[in-house]
Amino acid sequence: MMSENEKVPADALKLQYQYVKDRAMNEMDIRQSFSREDMLRIFFKGIREKLMKRECLSILIKAQTTKGKSTLGFFLMYLINKMIRDLGFKTTFDEKNMFGLISANQIEFLRVARRPDLYNVCASIDEFSHLAQTGAQSSIEEKMFQFRANVCAQKFIHTIMCTPSSEYDNSALIILEVLEKDEDKKETLCKLFYNDPVSHRPFYLGNLVFNVEEVLKKYWYNLYRLKKFYAIELVEKDLIRDVRELEEGLVVLLTYIKCRNLAMIGHSDRNLTKCRVRDSAREVGSVYSIVGEELVYKWAQSLIDLVVTRWNSYRDLIKERKKPLSSMQENMKKKEIKIYDEQIEKEEEKYRNLARLYAKYMSIGNNEIGKSIMGICKKYGVELGDISIDEDLERIKRKYNLEDIEIRKGERK
Repeated sequence: MMSENEKVPADALKLQYQYVKDRAMNEMDIRQSFSREDMLRIFFKGIREKLMKRECLSILIKAQTTKGKSTLGFFLMYLINKMIRDLGFKTTFDEKNMFGLISANQIEFLRVARRPDLYNVCASIDEFSHLAQTGAQSSIEEKMFQFRANVCAQKFIHTIMCTPSSEYDNSALIILEVLEKDEDKKETLCKLFYNDPVSHRPFYLGNLVFNVEEVLKKYWYNLYRLKKFYAIELVEKDLIRDVRELEEGLVVLLTYIKCRNLAMIGHSDRNLTKCRVRDSAREVGSVYSIVGEELVYKWAQSLIDLVVTRWNSYRDLIKERKKPLSSMQENMKKKEIKIYDEQIEKEEEKYRNLARLYAKYMSIGNNEIGKSIMGICKKYGVELGDISIDEDLERIKRKYNLEDIEIRKGERK
């Protein structure tokens, strides 16, 4: 039994926090007392000791756009994964599969968190889209860190999140605020904050400088850069506001296909459509808020209603009447049906194209995901066509002067 005089040893970061807090040191005092080199040593020593104490890490990196927060996030993710392995802990970390630990936003992170093959690894959430904090999905994304705490902590999936916002300050134990980056020296200057759960605000611990040069030449890092530029092209070229619209398009398409046969004979059950939306979302691996699910349902139902309306026009054309349709009425009905056919075909192609773009986007860095999406569509008789991405990535390299980035064709796993 532990005596009253005995203390549980604290890690270096917590000791630094207690030291600063007990002495009520202000920012100027801290900077004068601790150099950047001191803070860098304390930071990595604290990370190492937290891992040894089997704590689940959560690090938030915040900065304005183009300040290098994503690069810093990937750099720390890489070092922490190496640290876990070097400490001799059981882990499924393998640098060959590092790309699979990077998520573009919280919703993509749900896929990583649910992977049964991951244990004791560090993953990164790169929230490059400002829409990730707003809209129909915002409520479910605000609960992402609760999910991480309840599930990921049990699997020791450590998280690093990059964001331009302070909205998630309360969700991270360690906060890094990027001040400046030096492109020539490959260095990033940050403020370090410690977020004690019992405190009302994060405590400033000091400034530190990270040299991120080691990660800049990594294949998985540069492949993700190409993926970001591909997402930007989707916004510019295909008017996609956010890449998650592609996933929603796939769910709408699958829902429509499952309900189409009934719609073709004039039947539309809205409750059935909602059930099919949920079935399709589970099949794809999507997670929606209540509002997000309602939007997807409305998009699917509007397409189903088109088919039902087309059937009603066709029924009016062929059913027997005491007073047959005049030649003019019959021609008008045929034109009406043709218009519906064209509109249905146009809508089907729109959602098929979204599904195709989604398969291409998701296949960057993992061909198997793209094949899986194609397999789901093929199961319901939908052919997506060619989803190869290599030519697109080569074009992006030329467009953004990234010729130095190597693409290993056929090697993405």
